[in-house]
Amino acid sequence: MHSLCRQAGLHGEVRTTPGTVTLVNCPQFMERMRPYLVEMLGRQTAARLRFAQDGERYLFAFDTEEFVTDRAGAARLLFGARPNAGFSQLRSAVWGRFLPLPTLWYGINYV
Repeated sequence: MHSLCRQAGLHGEVRTTPGTVTLVNCPQFMERMRPYLVEMLGRQTAARLRFAQDGERYLFAFDTEEFVTDRAGAARLLFGARPNAGFSQLRSAVWGRFLPLPTLWYGINYV
């Protein structure tokens, strides 16, 4: 969808999302986001990303680069902060090519 909007001359506007966003099953969510990652990064680069969760430990990895955080840190990383804004451990430029992830406006769709 992102590429179709760009082809049509539509450009998104980065905004913060009010309210609370949390992750229940981060690895499953990120695997379901895989088509978006492929669109943003290309198939080969997206395939090099790994995501894991062990209790309150959330792992984000690209090749040998690994970043571990807690649930709140994972939500901030994915939805609210670019890697170069407080996540200096993420050295690879690949993270900034798809983060932060787009979110729904508050009140539209919540489960």
